[in-house]
Amino acid sequence: MKITKYPQSCVLIETNGKKILIDPGNLSEGIVEPTEFKDIDMMLITHKHSDHCFPEYIKIVKENNPNMVILANLEVSSILSEGEIDSETVKIGDVKELGNIKIEIVRADHGVCPSTMKPGSLPKENNGFVIDDGKLRLYHCGDTIAFLNETKTDIILVPISGHGVVMEPLVAVEFCQRMNPKLVIPIHYDSDKHPKGAEKFEEEIKKTNLKYKILKNKESIEVE
Repeated sequence: MKITKYPQSCVLIETNGKKILIDPGNLSEGIVEPTEFKDIDMMLITHKHSDHCFPEYIKIVKENNPNMVILANLEVSSILSEGEIDSETVKIGDVKELGNIKIEIVRADHGVCPSTMKPGSLPKENNGFVIDDGKLRLYHCGDTIAFLNETKTDIILVPISGHGVVMEPLVAVEFCQRMNPKLVIPIHYDSDKHPKGAEKFEEEIKKTNLKYKILKNKESIEVE
């Protein structure tokens, strides 16, 4: 399984001959052109916020990958339909298949930052995804604060910017310890609206036995 990181929570997963793109948002502008995403089989979108769901960008990706399937919750699907972008509506608990890959739609609890979130901006629907290729399970947490979680995973992509919106670095590490994955990759620390960088996360995870990798934007790692 090959994992490539892009700004904020955007990642490209390549496994079993398929490419899955998650959460292409507005922070990717100027760093990765939407036309760079080629032969994408499926796109997964966790929630409506523009740093995860940027319709103008998604439309170009879709035009360049006409057979790509988009999975999104009802709230996101409604936004995409306004831009004439077709998607398949999913909900927490659903399991979809892409060849011999299973995609599980799982819980995520979006937090609130009173100083940056306007009334009505909290997503009505929010989710994470588990990608199971038969050898490895990868868990993209989406935007979530901590909750008691028994998800079985080998690789976890965990949000770390804190600021009330998602987990603080220390909590993110503790959240991962409960699941004890083979590899932890931090996401969601690129926005000027929230504390940036992964330094505090690295300081905390070094105190544990967890294996981790902090990826630069457009950097990849292969996991077996």
